[in-house]
Amino acid sequence: MYGMTTQALKAKDVGLKVSAILLLGGLGRRFNHALPKQFHLVYGKPLYMYTLQPFLEIAQIRSIILVVASSYLSMVRRQTSHLPRVKVVEGGSTRQLSSYLGLQSCPKDTEIVVIHDGVRPLVSKKVILDHLQVTPKYEAVNTCIPSSDTLVQSRDQMYIHSIPKREHFMRGQTPQSFAYSLIVKAHQQATRQDASCDCSLVQNHHPIAIVEGEEINLKITSRKDLLFFKQYLQYKSPQTPDAKSQLKGKKYIITGATGGIGSAIEKLLRQEEAVVIPLSRTTQLPCDLKYASYVKKTFHQLHKQHGLCDGLINCVGFLQVKPFQQLNMQEINNQLTTNFTSIVHCCKYAQIVSGGHILNLGSSSFNLGRKNYAIYSASKAALVNFTQGLAQEWEHLQINALLPERTNTSMRTKNFPEENRSTLLSPLDVAEKAVMILKQRKFSGALVEVNSPTGAFEK
Repeated sequence: MYGMTTQALKAKDVGLKVSAILLLGGLGRRFNHALPKQFHLVYGKPLYMYTLQPFLEIAQIRSIILVVASSYLSMVRRQTSHLPRVKVVEGGSTRQLSSYLGLQSCPKDTEIVVIHDGVRPLVSKKVILDHLQVTPKYEAVNTCIPSSDTLVQSRDQMYIHSIPKREHFMRGQTPQSFAYSLIVKAHQQATRQDASCDCSLVQNHHPIAIVEGEEINLKITSRKDLLFFKQYLQYKSPQTPDAKSQLKGKKYIITGATGGIGSAIEKLLRQEEAVVIPLSRTTQLPCDLKYASYVKKTFHQLHKQHGLCDGLINCVGFLQVKPFQQLNMQEINNQLTTNFTSIVHCCKYAQIVSGGHILNLGSSSFNLGRKNYAIYSASKAALVNFTQGLAQEWEHLQINALLPERTNTSMRTKNFPEENRSTLLSPLDVAEKAVMILKQRKFSGALVEVNSPTGAFEK
């Protein structure tokens, strides 16, 4: 129930046979597109695949039924043919009928069934596991969250007739989970065939418990929702690394290691007993990163000396605040090559062990061109795009971008001498997040923000 912890709700039988049903039969009329939203590609992958992923990661779920409109059956079967435990079946003309057809397609010995909207792609494993913990005891469970808005009742959509107490109302989500026999019987005895919620078929003759949901578990119903989902995917944050994760003895190349953030990362890596190979024009092994031939030669030497490295951390960067019209071509090219081209060169020629990291230092300025440093912000936008694309191409590596807000470095204070330094990040803040990323597993294609103490927007 809402507010209870899963520890307090012990399943009667940890060996219960569980099936999951994902409803993909909607035609998405509100989405206003010929292709239903659940099949839209999001960064090269159908939307419903994001919904499916956490269910695939839970071993207790023995069978996953995808209920699909007839015109998309062959497509979904082809897209999921390589996935274990997944079965694709034809849906019906209503959500209720599709849900019932999914129930009929579950293995006959199913004891618990979890039913979820295929267009809620941000459902977490935690919520699903909470359902598996609670359902054996209560037999009918819904996912709900409190309402943060005041609710009003209007019988004519013109005037407010009452304002009920907000604390008495919650917003329903999915998944909804049931004892299999209970929900099958509820469907068979239903007098209506257009129920939009499986819980509505059960509530009159069986109490329904509540598992606390999550605000982020939104249902994609409009293009605005889809845009939000895409934006959300871009900003993944690394989780707290496993305590066993160590960097001792691992080898990392750092470009721009003499700068404020680069030197802070180098310091923390040495504290972790990693081997650090700093690279810039002034280090022991000097290299002008702007020239591909120099970079290629340097990385070849590094490979002969150190073998494959465990990661490349690109901290090189150059900020020049000056109106665009006043920049000469040498200044423009210097910013472009330092902030983008040199990093491309390093990624091209670095030789990194499978599973290793490329971490590119970007800037929060990438998402909006900045007055008087448009070249800098544009090159950081290019770097982010390059990082995301490379992450999709090189799946054997973990490739991410670190995006700190305003940071107290000499480069920053030189360009903004009047800025209040107490509102700036310290280089150590950024370095700590970088080290956390290096301790992750299977974490790639992310834009990881590091926010300033005040959360102020970069000027």
